[in-house]
Amino acid sequence: MSWIASLENGTESLTIVPLYPQYSVTTVGSIFDTVSKYFVKSDKIINLTFFGNFYNHPLYIDYYVSKIKNTIQEEPVDAILFSYHGIPERYEKDGDTYQIECRKTTDLLVEKLPNIPTHVSF
Repeated sequence: MSWIASLENGTESLTIVPLYPQYSVTTVGSIFDTVSKYFVKSDKIINLTFFGNFYNHPLYIDYYVSKIKNTIQEEPVDAILFSYHGIPERYEKDGDTYQIECRKTTDLLVEKLPNIPTHVSF
């Protein structure tokens, strides 16, 4: 059932969790806009929670640290590449925090990983 169908069937509380840990207007922002447009056109008032980002949440960081440690324990590596999708430069100039949050995610992961060279790409 879609979230809209759920609302039309009487849901009174909705939590939106975009599965993008870092905020970008191109991802999380787009989802927020879609949800907002629904409520602008609706007379429904519900309890609404929207997660904007979770790039630095300890559970998110610890999950990936564990996955990376397990992987490199089974198969040692010379370096780790953290690869993120890119966004147009103008978005960053206009205040999109995506790359900043990606770099912070990487920093938080690297702090908890063994001393292995790391690289970041967008």
